[in-house]
Amino acid sequence: PASLWLLDEPFAHLDADGCERLVNIIKTKQSSGGSIILSAHREDRALNAVHLELPDFAPYSKFSFPFSEPADG
Repeated sequence: PASLWLLDEPFAHLDADGCERLVNIIKTKQSSGGSIILSAHREDRALNAVHLELPDFAPYSKFSFPFSEPADG
């Protein structure tokens, strides 16, 4: 088995039972020494994870969607 899992929104579209099962799978992976990088919109305290807030690392852009000029010109 891979020692590193990259999971992008793994809880999306899962019901409560599916989320619980996935948390148990992830915890088993963690307890066996595996590493997981996971992106999610929900926070699950059961995962005992380190959280990284991406807005702190967002790239700078002088334009905003839908590509309008900045208010200050």
